[in-house]
Amino acid sequence: MKSRITKDVVLTLNRFDMNKTKENNEAVELRPHHSACLRFFVGKGYSEDFVAHTAALIKRLSNEGCLVKITNSCDELCKGCPNRTGNKCLSQEKVEKLDTKWSKALKLEIGKTYYWTDIKANFDNTIREKTLCDNCSDCNWFSLCLEIFDSLR
Repeated sequence: MKSRITKDVVLTLNRFDMNKTKENNEAVELRPHHSACLRFFVGKGYSEDFVAHTAALIKRLSNEGCLVKITNSCDELCKGCPNRTGNKCLSQEKVEKLDTKWSKALKLEIGKTYYWTDIKANFDNTIREKTLCDNCSDCNWFSLCLEIFDSLR
């Protein structure tokens, strides 16, 4: 199945108030690499609070019409992370590299807004094990994500 993220979709979406969903909720701000993190989340994380925050975020993203605004700074997932210091990560340089790689792999542009369902579909239809290995091999969670990725194929 072909992904629904296209220039036409983005252009169409940009004609509307992109900061709101159908339910009049604000768009979720998300770093590009967190698209991958959220696809592989299985209830493990830095702390119980982080796990609970991530589960709540995934539930919010699953709402019909949920929009995601791509950002290159701390996002909704970062709010629950113990590695956050102000508006930066303790591993800021590594995070920026991950964002660059995942922006390219998923064709996401900083500042643009997409439907979460389209990001997920694009991920599921285009990302292969090589992409995951190339993009995330230096991440602490890589082995877990690779195991989950393999089990989904």
